[in-house]
Amino acid sequence: MSTEVTVASAKATRCAVSVDGKRVVYTAQEWWNDMSVLEFAKGLTLDKVGHQTEDGRFAYSGTQAFGKAEGCRNSRGQILYTAVLATGSEHSDAAAMKQLITEYTKAVQRSDVCH
Repeated sequence: MSTEVTVASAKATRCAVSVDGKRVVYTAQEWWNDMSVLEFAKGLTLDKVGHQTEDGRFAYSGTQAFGKAEGCRNSRGQILYTAVLATGSEHSDAAAMKQLITEYTKAVQRSDVCH
């Protein structure tokens, strides 16, 4: 398994995770003006995101998930959004993607990116 930063800018950080040389998971942290998590997801996928949490902070399907960080704003007042896309996997598990995006977003909120 290996990871590679594919985009690193003031606005976004994207990484690819490869297993046996095949990219299977992509992650993203992106600063955007306030919008719904579904609007953010539309910018990263053409696939329908079938589930959303009651609080509206997370949207997910069997192979992709999107989050809106809480209490995390940059100097321009933009909010940090997160994404995990398991596009290289043949496995589909919405409950696992929900847990993954929730934990990933919480970890980002605790990181230096938000502080």
